[in-house]
Amino acid sequence: MPRYALYEVSSLLILLMLSMQAAREISRDSLKHISILLKISAYGGLLYIVQVTAIYISALVSGLQPTVASFAPSFSNFRFLNHAQTVALPLFVLLTVLDKRGEKMKPAWLGLTAFWWALLIVTGGRGTFTGMVAGGALVFILRRQHARVFLRALWQTAVLGGAMYALLFVAIPLARGMAPFGSVLELANRTVHSPTSSRMELWSRAFELISEHPWLGVGPLHFAHGLVNIRAAHPHDLILQIGSEWGLPALFCLCVAIGLAMRNLLGTAKLISPQDTKQQTILTAWIFIAVAILVDGMVSGLLVMPVSQLSIALYIACATGWSMSLQPACTAKAATGVSRAVSALVVSAAVLGLVWGVWPGVKIFIGMEAAPKQEIAVDEVGTIPRLWRNGYF
Repeated sequence: MPRYALYEVSSLLILLMLSMQAAREISRDSLKHISILLKISAYGGLLYIVQVTAIYISALVSGLQPTVASFAPSFSNFRFLNHAQTVALPLFVLLTVLDKRGEKMKPAWLGLTAFWWALLIVTGGRGTFTGMVAGGALVFILRRQHARVFLRALWQTAVLGGAMYALLFVAIPLARGMAPFGSVLELANRTVHSPTSSRMELWSRAFELISEHPWLGVGPLHFAHGLVNIRAAHPHDLILQIGSEWGLPALFCLCVAIGLAMRNLLGTAKLISPQDTKQQTILTAWIFIAVAILVDGMVSGLLVMPVSQLSIALYIACATGWSMSLQPACTAKAATGVSRAVSALVVSAAVLGLVWGVWPGVKIFIGMEAAPKQEIAVDEVGTIPRLWRNGYF
């Protein structure tokens, strides 16, 4: 199904090129631009808290027990909020450390970060928690004293978030005669009885596809194609996702790219003065987020959903632009007419691929075609690539 595959290729290509262009802009004045981006992200986080607060108050006033999904408004699955938190939470922590001049906003940033920790506890994002722990452990090992500022802020906001969860989502509901809000008990029970949450079956399927299609994969976005009686459109593992859908050569290239990127990122440490606490803390944050993304991506759909994809693109832009700004000055070659033409051609092709991919859904949206009347049968779910329903975007 070329339409589906081209949609995946085009969307990821556009995100990558967007990241690289943003990185070039950030590199011109990295501290200023990163501060702006962190604040914009934080304002978005504050607006999201307004949504959650409205739902929370409505539940208390009505006395109706809310579901876990109630506290992830605008997401079709609350796990997709967790995927975004893997990147957003560390960015919020970094803002609380860097925004020294905005003392008036300091309580707001602390409250924002703590509340997002509370949301993570309510929704029980095990992959995000695991990624955070792994990121914290690695930066402690690699960075030691240079990681102290970031890790202290991470720990303080996490403790504050835990207290906020205990008060808002446990104590107050109990005082109102309701059960605690969230899925902590259910999560603990599921972790004990089903640690992988049926992922072993998905991973086995991914290995089967890799063995059947080792060179080019089964096709981007095609993991679920032909899958019967398993309601999952991706293997919940970014390595197996790329390996099964894009093939082993593509997976090898991705691993090399990640390895080189991490080597270059770690190499910036020697370009920073040991006394430059701000830059050392920023480097710690970039390493922490990279590890959190990779670890969470091994057990979730972090690389699948649009919001987390955009969050990863934002992270890549910030980390790359910041790293570029530290490099010794060199004479940059002006873009030639040929390079500009090639870039324009690639972007245009990607946009056309994206439009072709979403066109069936656009036709329904603008009234050119009627929406499907019947839901697809459970045993036919294998014909639907992810992000699609009944073949429509």
